[in-house]
Amino acid sequence: MDIGRAFSYVFEDTDWIKKVLIGGVLFLIPIVGWLALSGWTLEIARRVVKGDPNPLPDWSDFGLIFSNGAKAFLVGLVPALPMFIITLPAGLAGSFAAGNEDLLAVVGIVTFCANCLALIYSLLLMVYYPAAFGMLAATDDLGRAVNPAQIIALVRSAPGTFVIAALATWLASLVAGLGMIACFVGVIFTYPYAAAVIGHLYGQAYMNAAGSATMVQA
Repeated sequence: MDIGRAFSYVFEDTDWIKKVLIGGVLFLIPIVGWLALSGWTLEIARRVVKGDPNPLPDWSDFGLIFSNGAKAFLVGLVPALPMFIITLPAGLAGSFAAGNEDLLAVVGIVTFCANCLALIYSLLLMVYYPAAFGMLAATDDLGRAVNPAQIIALVRSAPGTFVIAALATWLASLVAGLGMIACFVGVIFTYPYAAAVIGHLYGQAYMNAAGSATMVQA
C-alpha cells in the first residue's frame, strides 16, 4: 500500500479546496451531512478500485452520494451490533443490582470482562471495516459487504494489508481531531480531508487483498 499517496493525492486535484470545503460544511449537518460524507468516502474508494486517475469526486450527484452513504452506514452498523450485545447486559445488570453489594461485586466482574471483550472486538473491527467498505466500493453489493464469511475471507487473503489500513485510518482520524484545536473551525477542513484519506486507503486495501486472493486461487 502507498500510505503517502493516500495522504497527498487530495492536493493534486485542482478543485480540492472547494470539494473539501463542501464536505466540511456537510459535516456540520447532523445525519444528512454525515451520511453524505460517508458516501463521498465510499465513492473515493470506488474510484481507487477502478483506477481512476482523479479519485476525488465533486458533489454534483448528491443523490448518488447520499445513497452510497446510507449503504455505508448499514455496512458499519451490522458488524457493530455484537458490541451492543456484549455491553448492554452488563449495563442493565448494574441498574438492577443497585443497593445490593454482593450483586454489585458480581456485576463489576462481569462488566470488566464485557469491557475487555468489547475492546478486543473493537480492535478486530478496525481491521474488518476496511475490507467491508472496500467490498462495497468494488461490488456495490450490500449483501456481500455485510456477509461476515466473505469479509473475513478477504481479510485472511491479506491480513497485513488490512492491519496497515487500520493503523493508517487511525492516523487519519488523529488528523481529523486536530480541527478541534481551532475552536471547531478547523473540522471543516480536517474531517473531510481525513474522510478522503480513508476512502483512498480502503480502495487500496481492497485492491491489494483482491490481488492476493486471486494469486492464492490460481
